[in-house]
Amino acid sequence: MGISLVAYLCDVEALQQVCGAADVTLETQLFETLEDDGKWDDDDVRRALHEIVFGIQQDALLPRDYAAALEILCIHFGEQLDSDAFDSMHTAATSLLPNFDGLLNANPIPLPIPTGQSDGPPTIYHINSREAQRILERLLTEPQPKTTDPLGQEWIAEALQDYRQWLTKACETSQDLFIFLY
Repeated sequence: MGISLVAYLCDVEALQQVCGAADVTLETQLFETLEDDGKWDDDDVRRALHEIVFGIQQDALLPRDYAAALEILCIHFGEQLDSDAFDSMHTAATSLLPNFDGLLNANPIPLPIPTGQSDGPPTIYHINSREAQRILERLLTEPQPKTTDPLGQEWIAEALQDYRQWLTKACETSQDLFIFLY
């Protein structure tokens, strides 16, 4: 099994309004999204969603449970972006990720969700639309990362195309990118 990246385009204000909304209907909808997604079949993720919606976070759950809950919010309120190039990456491709300007960043998640230093996958990266514009401008002027492996070079071209599309869409819609590394 390889490492994967999944990217979502989301309106941060919509996500922020969920935090502490105390809306039972919204909570039910999020639980349905959780069940439909199928990736997270876990009572702790359900509890994390409940805490987020009702603003009663105890930090008693693991950071990965809150990270999973954030992904459910992104699925529910956002748009999953094409990330075929980043699906089941092999080790060589993974080692090239730091060369993708701005992708693996230390930007804080702009939500009161204690994703903190996760104890396991996923790791979450956030790029707001203003930063996406700056990164996109640099990507258009800087040389593409290189590798001596011809298959790796082909992957870089495909992955950079996906990444540029994510950044372009973030700029065009003034929405933020949430990127989950598994």
